[in-house]
Amino acid sequence: MAKRSLGKSAIAAVITRYRAIRARLGQCLRRGDPDYSEVTGLAQQSGRLRQQIRDYFRRKRERRAQTLAETRSGARRRASA
Repeated sequence: MAKRSLGKSAIAAVITRYRAIRARLGQCLRRGDPDYSEVTGLAQQSGRLRQQIRDYFRRKRERRAQTLAETRSGARRRASA
């Protein structure tokens, strides 16, 4: 499956969906749901969404660091010239 970039509204939707799934999973666990397949499915969906969120913020952090490094190196070049 190809990785795709998530925009701000898309990541907000993923986070909202993640929270809803976590709430449903919590309800299933609190009531001792005998449907193990439902509980497992919710846990797997939660894990996949958490990974998407983690990847989004990791990429965002890397882009910010790269931009900052480029800005600093450009400032050094201008200062030494």
